[in-house]
Amino acid sequence: MALIAALADQLPFAGALRRAVAAYALVNAVHILCLGLLIGSILPLDLGIAGMRGFGWAVAVARSLRRMAVAGFAGVALTGLYLFAVRPLDYLGNDAFLLKIAAIAVAGCNALTFSVVRHAGIRRFQAGASLTIWLTVLLAGRWIGFV
Repeated sequence: MALIAALADQLPFAGALRRAVAAYALVNAVHILCLGLLIGSILPLDLGIAGMRGFGWAVAVARSLRRMAVAGFAGVALTGLYLFAVRPLDYLGNDAFLLKIAAIAVAGCNALTFSVVRHAGIRRFQAGASLTIWLTVLLAGRWIGFV
């Protein structure tokens, strides 16, 4: 655990985030904005793939939605790393944070397998699973401050 804290200290600007409340608030706001981009692109895409009525348009623009999701995830990952660096040991002891990280790992595995699976029924199942997983990430992330 001490090694993780030491590595977190090596991130540029990590110390500044610990000292400057405004900088921390700005990074947190960008984290939430990127999360909105991520969830806002995954949600309609998954609903379209799952066959939900009214979301056929999302399948038609799937490439653009995937790009938006990747951009959102990149932003969330980068800002999340900085938010983590402020109090790494506290986060590692937080069950909601650990659930969030585990759900992100499961979401990544689901996305990787989705890219190779061609069976429509399995893809619909994976889209439903993706919705559940990302909503778990969202709820666990918001729960971190209350645990």
